Amino acid sequence: MKVFILRNTVADGGKVLEAGRVVDLSKADAEFLVRLGKARRPTPEDVKAAKRAKEG
Repeated sequence: MKVFILRNTVADGGKVLEAGRVVDLSKADAEFLVRLGKARRPTPEDVKAAKRAKEG
């Protein structure tokens, strides 16, 4: 399940996730981060912002 990371965190077996990135996580991890307020379902604008951050 793809999510947009709002705050730096760790998930998926110790993988460091940086704010501003769109990542693909297991459904359980994604739902947990959404409940904690550390991630949300990505909007098209989030995907564009993540691509720009990755390139730059």
